[in-house]
Amino acid sequence: MGLGRSSAVVIGSFPLGESDRVVTFYTRDFGKVRGVAKASRRIRSRFSGALELFTLGELVFFDGGRSELVQVDHFDIVRSFAHLREDLERLGRAAWIVECVSRLTAENDRHAALYGLLVRSLRALEGPTPPARGASTRSATGRASTPAPCAGAPTRFVTRRWAQAASSARRARAARRASC
Repeated sequence: MGLGRSSAVVIGSFPLGESDRVVTFYTRDFGKVRGVAKASRRIRSRFSGALELFTLGELVFFDGGRSELVQVDHFDIVRSFAHLREDLERLGRAAWIVECVSRLTAENDRHAALYGLLVRSLRALEGPTPPARGASTRSATGRASTPAPCAGAPTRFVTRRWAQAASSARRARAARRASC
C-alpha cells in the first residue's frame, strides 16, 4: 500500500514495549487502522499529546504490507476534544461511542458515513449544553419529562443512527464471512 494520509480519530491505544504504543484510528479514507507509534511514550516524543483518546487529526502512516500494523509517521491535531475528558458524563458517552466503532468495524473497512457520524457525535457531546440523561417522553398532560435512570444501571447513549450503523456493520461482516 505504501504511504497513506487521511483524517482520523484516535479510538484506542495500548503500550508496546518500553517506549512504543499501538494506536487504533478510525480514518475517513481507510476505515479502522492500527499502527505502531515509535517512541511515543518517551518524555520528549514527537507525538507529545497527539495520540490521546478522541483526538481528531491528520494521520500519515506507512504500510509495508508485511503486518496488520502500520507505521505511524505523524499525527497532526485538528481538534483535541479536551472538554470531553473534563466531564465524567460526557467522557462516558464518548467512550461508549468510540467502543462501538472499535468493536463493530473491521480493519481497513472504509465507511465514510460512519466516520462522519463519529466526528459529529463527538462535536455534539462537546457542545455547551450537557447531554440529556435519558430519552424524553410525553406524559398524559402533554408535558415533556425526562425519566431518571435506574439506580446502578449505566446511562445508555443510543440513537437511531448508531443503532442503524451497528446493524449495518454486523450485516457487512456477516456478508464478508459468507463470501470467504
